[in-house]
Amino acid sequence: MLPYALCLMLFGISAFAQDWTRERLDKSSRHQEWVYLKHSGPTVDAFVVYPEVSQKTPVILVIHENQGLTEWVESVADALAEAGYIAIAPDLLSGMGLKGGGTSEFAPGAAAQAVGKLPPDQIIADLETIADYARKIPAANGKIAVAGFGWGAEQALRFAAARSEVSALYLFNAAGGAAKGSARIFNFSGPEGFMRVGDAPGAWGPAKNARDEAWERWKKVLAEL
Repeated sequence: MLPYALCLMLFGISAFAQDWTRERLDKSSRHQEWVYLKHSGPTVDAFVVYPEVSQKTPVILVIHENQGLTEWVESVADALAEAGYIAIAPDLLSGMGLKGGGTSEFAPGAAAQAVGKLPPDQIIADLETIADYARKIPAANGKIAVAGFGWGAEQALRFAAARSEVSALYLFNAAGGAAKGSARIFNFSGPEGFMRVGDAPGAWGPAKNARDEAWERWKKVLAEL
């Protein structure tokens, strides 16, 4: 379990995350777009951000936490594009909202219950569809890596076992387990794993330091793709 003080920080940040993450996304100079990918299951909505570079670059799939595709996760995708990579963040709750949409249509706290009920085969099928799309992006160089946060880290491990060409896994707050494929695994655990805590504009002290250290480490291992 998380320490009580950390739980309070997480709750406080989640309460106003939509404001500062939305502002960050709106101010970004990078090209952001939504794609809607159909396969044998429901259409998968995905948030895509392109870097401002001239050369072809790897694609990073960003798998969200059990709260669904929040604007904070979208801001992580934008930060990855800022670092020079194409980032794709799928909404694995696509089509499950009250009006047929995704995460944004769930009441606060309700997304976690819906995520917990997602069929494992559907999750893998959705991620397969995203990976197939990523391989066809003209600006991509053919390399695919996966980043997963909390619940998403577990799905990243499962996906790497099903998709042998995944080059690397970046796992934040992973519950454990090992990939069966050939992907290199980089674990971010402990304080550095809680990037959301140190990502808020008012973050300071250990939380901010852990977040900054995690980003620096992440950018270094991303350069090894």
